[in-house]
Amino acid sequence: SLQHSLVDMVIVRDEILSNLMNEINPLLQRTKMLERENQEKFDELKQSQYVLQQKDIELTGTLNQLSCFQRSEQLFEKQQSKQSSLDEQEQQQSYSKQRSQQRVGVMADE
Repeated sequence: SLQHSLVDMVIVRDEILSNLMNEINPLLQRTKMLERENQEKFDELKQSQYVLQQKDIELTGTLNQLSCFQRSEQLFEKQQSKQSSLDEQEQQQSYSKQRSQQRVGVMADE
C-alpha cells in the first residue's frame, strides 16, 4: 500500500510538472518573441537617432551659412549707407562749390 501510495504521488508529481511545463512553454515563447520585438524597436530607434543626428548636423550647417549670409548682408547695407552718405556729402559740396562760383561770377560781373 505504501508502494502504491508512492506510485500515486509520482504520477501526481508528473502531472503537475507536465501542467507547469504546458503553462511555461508558451510564456517562454512569448518572452522570446517580445525580446526580438524589443531588439527590433531598439534598432529602429538607433537608426532614427542616427538620422536625427545627421539632420541636426545639416541644419547646423545651414544655420551657420544663414548667419554668415546675414552678417555679410548687414555689412553690405552698412557700406551702402556709408556710400550713400558720402554721395550726399559730395553732392552738397558740389552744389556749394557751384553756388560759390556763381556768386563769384555775379560779383565779377558787378
